[in-house]
Amino acid sequence: MSNGEHVYKTIEITGSSTTSIDDAIRQANADIDSLTAKPAVVSPIRLPAEPIEIDVRSIDIPAEIVLRTSGETFRFREELDWSELGHQIALPKLQQAGGDVETLVPSNTPSADRRQLVEHLLNCLSIIASDALRRAAEDQPLRSFTLADLTRPCTRCGGWLDPLGRCPACAELDRQRNQIAVAATRLSAERNDTVADMGRARERLPVFRRQLQDVEKDIKELRAKGVQPE
Repeated sequence: MSNGEHVYKTIEITGSSTTSIDDAIRQANADIDSLTAKPAVVSPIRLPAEPIEIDVRSIDIPAEIVLRTSGETFRFREELDWSELGHQIALPKLQQAGGDVETLVPSNTPSADRRQLVEHLLNCLSIIASDALRRAAEDQPLRSFTLADLTRPCTRCGGWLDPLGRCPACAELDRQRNQIAVAATRLSAERNDTVADMGRARERLPVFRRQLQDVEKDIKELRAKGVQPE
């Protein structure tokens, strides 16, 4: 969390003056502007346009999806939770049960880039399997993918897109921007409420002054009669 983010979150909780709230809102907007896509530190590795065969073995319990590409078979199966069996509402969560993603990585890939690409490919294959399960369950046609689809670069940051065209790095920046924008909106509402309360207090100030004058007059009259107010 940045220093500015800490400031406006703290003010949001404590309810400081309108000046402090305005400062916090300005800081929030500055934080949003600073969250721009930066060049991703990823290898420019691109995989060949090798088709990925999708085989939906079962959409029933336990669901199973099989992916085949480049001579390797990847099996994804539903992990059964027997305590919830018969009460399942959402689509099952698939877990990889077979296949070695290392075989998809070019042999001349440096070790650091290899680890990064392996993690990315594991996530991509899981996304493809889950997408296939959802589409099969909804009786929709399956998407077509190739290995090249798994290493497409993001035009904003240069990182790898997932199979559905989403950039995880940019998605995280968007999430942070939205989180800060929501906080800034709450601060604006708090500032408006504070200004409204101050306006109502100003309107009632003459009444308070008259009431105070009446009380002081009553006290003076009581003292003139020898009565000491408690």
